[in-house]
Amino acid sequence: MLEVAHILGIALLLGNPILLELRVFGWGAALPVTPLARLSLVLVGSGRVLRRRRRRAC
Repeated sequence: MLEVAHILGIALLLGNPILLELRVFGWGAALPVTPLARLSLVLVGSGRVLRRRRRRAC
């Protein structure tokens, strides 16, 4: 279970910058930046919490 939380945390941390970069490259140009950035911050924060809990459990 901890392994799954760890992998999910990594995916949340690394997936969000990719989402924003795709918008910069024009694939998500219709998406407004501000809501996307807010969503990104929430997901990155969730990823950090999951990774921090994984490190403490070891």
